[in-house]
Amino acid sequence: MKRKLTTEITVETQQRLVIREPGESILGICPQCGSGVRLVSTNQAATLAGESTRTIYRWIEAGLIHFTETPEGHLFVCLASLPQIGEIEDLN
Repeated sequence: MKRKLTTEITVETQQRLVIREPGESILGICPQCGSGVRLVSTNQAATLAGESTRTIYRWIEAGLIHFTETPEGHLFVCLASLPQIGEIEDLN
C-alpha cells in the first residue's frame, strides 16, 4: 500500500507604511489621545484612507478622527485615529 504525503504551506504577510514626503508628516503627541504618534497632513490622510480630502475634513468636524493645528493653520491628522480599511464603510 502506497502512502500519500501532504505538505502544508503557510504564508504570512506584513504591511508597512512608509511616508517620505517632506512636510507631509511629523512626529508628535496627539492632543486627543495623548499618544506619541505620527501626524499626517489632510492630503496624506485622504490618500491613506482612500477617501477625498473633503471627507477627512468632514470626519474632523464630526470628531471621528483626531487632529492638531499648527500656528500657521495647517491641520495634521493623528495616524492612529484613521479608520482601518474595514471601518471606513461604517463612517460614510
